[in-house]
Amino acid sequence: MTLAAAAYAQPAATDLGLLQTGETRVSSINVFGSTIVWYQFQTDGATQGQDTFLDIITEAATGDSEIGVYDLFGNRIANDD
Repeated sequence: MTLAAAAYAQPAATDLGLLQTGETRVSSINVFGSTIVWYQFQTDGATQGQDTFLDIITEAATGDSEIGVYDLFGNRIANDD
């Protein structure tokens, strides 16, 4: 018997490209119920061990929102519920 990890399809995501230093906004997103919205982006400065940070803010969110950040291999590196 051979055991292997399940292969998961990558979710469809809106590509924000390389985020420049400063502020990047995505607005007018309506999420209802248990809808999940995925974004992908690259940074050139937000790496572990440096004095850099990445803020993700949900303005005017209603209900229970959750944000997860994943690396390019699909490993979750941060989560906020």
